[in-house]
Amino acid sequence: MHQAITQTDKKLTPLNLSEKSFDPEAKITPMQDLVRQWKAKPLHGRYRSRIEDNAIDTKASQGWLQSGNLFLETEGFIASIQDQVVPTKLYRKRIMHENVDDIRCRICGEKDEHIDHIVAGCSPLAPKQYLERHNDVAKTLSSFG
Repeated sequence: MHQAITQTDKKLTPLNLSEKSFDPEAKITPMQDLVRQWKAKPLHGRYRSRIEDNAIDTKASQGWLQSGNLFLETEGFIASIQDQVVPTKLYRKRIMHENVDDIRCRICGEKDEHIDHIVAGCSPLAPKQYLERHNDVAKTLSSFG
């Protein structure tokens, strides 16, 4: 609905209509251009590029945004993980340009600490935390049908 409104909104207010040079079509940017600009962003464009992967069910992956079942803080935290803006050691060094001497994972100490490593690649987390997360997701999915 929001998209439909913004696409049809021509900014036809009394103030704009009285302006002789007002062009209601001038500031309309096609959706494809906005998506292209988003994908071109070095940091935030990664998420958009990832969700276009054929192996990802985009609708299912973004369903939680429309369900309204999450606290706003939880939704914000999930979005920050997707955008990879969680202050891991690698993020703090490369993006925030902080003086971080050792970027190795504070849990395993083997690989660089970044969000993908923490979520799916840290070997000490695999036997317990990843299995618990997997089982929790399976329980949730089984409750739907």
